[in-house]
Amino acid sequence: MSLTQAQRDMQKELIKQAEAYMRLCEEMPGDIAAAWYKLVGYLRDCYTMDEIWDGKELKFYAAGTELVKAALAADGVAVSFDDGGNGQKSAFIKSPEEVDEVVKVLGKTRLPARVLPTDIISPNGGLCNYCLFNEQNIKTQDRRAEMTLGFNKCYGDEGDYSAQECCGHDCPVIEDIAHGTPGLTAEEVTHLMFPWWWAKSRLNEARS
Repeated sequence: MSLTQAQRDMQKELIKQAEAYMRLCEEMPGDIAAAWYKLVGYLRDCYTMDEIWDGKELKFYAAGTELVKAALAADGVAVSFDDGGNGQKSAFIKSPEEVDEVVKVLGKTRLPARVLPTDIISPNGGLCNYCLFNEQNIKTQDRRAEMTLGFNKCYGDEGDYSAQECCGHDCPVIEDIAHGTPGLTAEEVTHLMFPWWWAKSRLNEARS
């Protein structure tokens, strides 16, 4: 069963939003784009938070509380966050190297750390237990439609995955977890990005 008309209409809107974000990234100066990706990638990789995106500003939330805010400007990225209860901190980042200094401070805060099980993995290091192609996670057609719309939202992908099955040992690999469209829920990052991003991370560890 394919998507309903209402779901197809939603799909078009999600793809439109993803394409707008891609254009924005393409227009960013190189160092600023690299800094943005590095910061967003770090926050998604290390913490479990919902995102709200308004086209220029990305807010990270947990339990209804805003924890980190990153705003794009013409000449950099403005970041603000609570320094572990010690007050509000802010920084203006213009290069990926400057992100490292912010990361050092963020690592000392009380942000909700991401904890992932590693007991169910594919041969290339993917997290099968989180993968929505896994037959245990996608038993109903509604769940398949949800997965399709999730991929549309994350990547601007026009595909319909409502009939997709587990790809077995030949799992896809996401090169950079930061490149998915902002505004994702914590669950979307976990289930639509992490299974294949984790594979990339595990492969890199094995090669180093």
